[in-house]
Amino acid sequence: MDKPKDSKIKAVILSQGNDLMSKRASIILQADFAANKHISEVKELDMWSCVKVVVPKTDPHYSVNPEAHQPVLFNYLYKNSQLLSLKSQPEIIPSRLDFKALSSWLIKEKPKIALALDPISRDLALEIRRKERLTMGVIAVPSRFYVNAYWARDEGDLWAVPLPENREQLLAEFVYDKRIIISGPLVGKAQFAPIEKSVARKKIGWPQAGFFLGIVADGLLPGLVEELIERLSAYPDMQLTLVIISSDKNLRTNLTEKAQSFLCKMIITDMPDEPRFLLSSLDLVIFYHDALYLPEVLSSQLPSIVISRKVYFKLREEELNLLAAKNAIWRAGSLREVIWMTEQILKNRHILKDFKNQIKKIFYPQPATSKIIEEIFIRIKK
Repeated sequence: MDKPKDSKIKAVILSQGNDLMSKRASIILQADFAANKHISEVKELDMWSCVKVVVPKTDPHYSVNPEAHQPVLFNYLYKNSQLLSLKSQPEIIPSRLDFKALSSWLIKEKPKIALALDPISRDLALEIRRKERLTMGVIAVPSRFYVNAYWARDEGDLWAVPLPENREQLLAEFVYDKRIIISGPLVGKAQFAPIEKSVARKKIGWPQAGFFLGIVADGLLPGLVEELIERLSAYPDMQLTLVIISSDKNLRTNLTEKAQSFLCKMIITDMPDEPRFLLSSLDLVIFYHDALYLPEVLSSQLPSIVISRKVYFKLREEELNLLAAKNAIWRAGSLREVIWMTEQILKNRHILKDFKNQIKKIFYPQPATSKIIEEIFIRIKK
């Protein structure tokens, strides 16, 4: 990376705003970069706002719900059979995209650092850097726990990955080891230190005693939400409280009207913009993959059952496989599995402590954002 003329640098973050993982990662990075005295300015660009891709309306991946899944752009490019051998077709992604808006924006902003949260953003930034002869450093910061060949395509200045396994995945794709750092799960200073359960519950006005089981309704069909509540509320435990979390006001209203028909105590709430206190108040949470920002759940040391989206592309399956193998999450593929797992946990609550100890092992002594900023300035000074 070239040394800046002054002591401060300008950074930009390239995200996909319709993807929860990318959006939340961008917010976290912006907060910590903006607070650093050596960074003059940090800006975000939602790639989905300026990237145009030609996708036939009849394409089966065109109608993917962008609020629940990666945007159509991401799904289409990586599931299209013509794009499987990207390394042998180095120009194929840029040739499919109209990136004039992004190019103009980067030329205008003149950043020293561009942080790309997904492979497409990274490819575009590198291509524009070549064509426009920009001096910015391009840093790959995966917002997920899995990287593959698409992340390794072409040269880059730095890869900041969350886990040692991610480093091995990049090395297998012949990425130079000196360009890879392990930063830990992508959380910042505000999310890094767990909040004591008693403090969190007092903050949001919950009782100190009891077992609070969170169910994130976003991504689940309304009928499945009600069935899950009915099955779990029948569990014979007077200490059990179900916490239903949904961003859908109509669903919250509907469940509130039916609350008395269920057999256990219930709390129905929306999803706060900053969910740390809510997450830290729970004993266990159940959610559909991508309904919550996984690094933030893990940094709260909150045991979780993640429902897999088996019909979607391999990247997500591998992410859950990796975390489940490290005993950082429980993974379920069906409602039946969710109920069985939950009942086993309720019967054997001592395993939650062991689970939390496993989660601690994947974090490093400092937040990922601090490690990334530190590494940027080390490399600039060289």
